[in-house]
Amino acid sequence: MRTIWKFPLAITEKSSSIDAPKGAKPVFVGIDPKIGAICIWSEVDWDVTKPSEYVMLPIKIYGTGHGIADGDKYLGSVITEEGFVWHLYLIGEKP
Repeated sequence: MRTIWKFPLAITEKSSSIDAPKGAKPVFVGIDPKIGAICIWSEVDWDVTKPSEYVMLPIKIYGTGHGIADGDKYLGSVITEEGFVWHLYLIGEKP
């Protein structure tokens, strides 16, 4: 069975990561208004993934106009309530 999971992120200039079930596929990036945080929603297939199998997915949040590292894969962009635009990338994943 496939399910959708939500992973909140903090806005930081340093890279961060999410602890996700192995094989999780990011499907949407947005702001959850209930918690006011940038989140990545990912699809998890429990027919393939065992509940004990987790991996760290390295994420980088770039501001508009900032340099993007080669090899990072675009996930999506969000506009905050303050009007800032942030762009989320999976680190080291070729498009």
